[in-house]
Amino acid sequence: MSALLKYAYAALALFMSLPALVKAQNNIYQINDTCFAAYEAAEKALGTSEFKDFHAQLVKVCEEHSDTKALTLASILNLSQAISLKDETLIPPAFEETKSVALSSGYMQYYYFAY
Repeated sequence: MSALLKYAYAALALFMSLPALVKAQNNIYQINDTCFAAYEAAEKALGTSEFKDFHAQLVKVCEEHSDTKALTLASILNLSQAISLKDETLIPPAFEETKSVALSSGYMQYYYFAY
């Protein structure tokens, strides 16, 4: 009976620690919440001179959390920035980056969004 009690306590301890092990995804994109906060900051900076720094921070956070969907969304923001600046030298590379990241991550809806 004591062995059964030990297993019950072990199972309970594992169950109680699950919330700490799993990062929440309580946002519209279902990405890591830390990535989402960085995404929102970069999105607010679209069209400004600060965008580059916010975007770099977003990419860093996405890579730290290995969140490929968030990284794909970051590439879309970069494309949106190039388009908002109407800089013909920035648009094609950003377009190709978005297609490449979306294709490699498997989020094809974002691949087609680039078109």
